Amino acid sequence: MIRENINLGINFIILLLAQMLLFNKINAFGDLNPMVYLLFFIHYPTDRSQTGFITAAFLLGFFIDFLSQGSGAHTLGALTVAFVRPFVIRQAFGSNIEIPPYLQEDPRMLNRWLLIVELILIHHFIYFTVVFWDITHIFSILKNSFNTFFMSLILIALLINFYPTKR
Repeated sequence: MIRENINLGINFIILLLAQMLLFNKINAFGDLNPMVYLLFFIHYPTDRSQTGFITAAFLLGFFIDFLSQGSGAHTLGALTVAFVRPFVIRQAFGSNIEIPPYLQEDPRMLNRWLLIVELILIHHFIYFTVVFWDITHIFSILKNSFNTFFMSLILIALLINFYPTKR
């Protein structure tokens, strides 16, 4: 249990630093920054406390907003993903509430990628809605959400292989 907490803390810090020092500086095509810190939400164990998860999501979003001098969009996106994650897991893996805590070993790859795609899309749509904060910019919200989604998905697909699987 203590080892898992240490691993989660290290994962939290590494993703926070990687997002701030590396991925926020990419600016592909002028304004696209991949958000790979979403790996934290994908790999957080499902058998852990939901309250702890929501607290960690708030802190992750808050620190990213604070360090990048953001408006709170990362925090709101992270909290939204933390709140809807149990429902998205049930939707992606079926109605069985007892999803195994080792999602990375699950043989149902399509279900796993459906979960990843849905979490990224939800986060990016909330994030860009808060950034633009005007319904008249709906085209910009959708364009930036989908462009950043594809860039984030590609990088997350590459980085997800670095996470060890439980045996």
